[in-house]
Amino acid sequence: MARSISPRAAFRRRLMLLMAAFALAGAAMAAQVVRIGVGRAEQSLEEAEKRLYRQRWIPTVRGRILDRHGRVLAQNRPSYELAIDYEVLRGDWAEERAARHARRVHARAWPLLTPEQRESVIDRFRPMYREHVRSMEHRLA
Repeated sequence: MARSISPRAAFRRRLMLLMAAFALAGAAMAAQVVRIGVGRAEQSLEEAEKRLYRQRWIPTVRGRILDRHGRVLAQNRPSYELAIDYEVLRGDWAEERAARHARRVHARAWPLLTPEQRESVIDRFRPMYREHVRSMEHRLA
C-alpha cells in the first residue's frame, strides 16, 4: 500500500529544498567575495595603482598659420604638458603611501600597535617614498 504524503508535508519538503538551494547559492557567492576581497586584495590594489599612472603621447597635427602673403604667423613647436597631483607637491603623497605600505606589510600586528609604535613603523617607509618624489623632481628638472 502506497504511503500518502499530506499536502502540508510536501509543501514543507519543497520549501526546505528551495531554501537549501538558495543557501548553497549564497554560500558560493560569499566564498567568491572572500576570495576576491581577501585573497587577492593586494594584487587588486597593485593593479589599481598601476592604472593611476598614465602616459599618453599626443601627436601634433596642426599646420602653420600664414597671412595672405604667405608669411608664417604661427607654427607648431614641440612642447610638453605635465600634471602633478597637489598631494605630491605638498608632501602628503609620500606620507600617505608610507602609512599605507606600513599597514599592508604589518597587517596582522597593526591593530595591536600603539600610536607611537605605528609611527616608528611608518618612519621606516617614509625615506623610500620621499626618494620617489625626489627622483621625480630630478627627472623633471
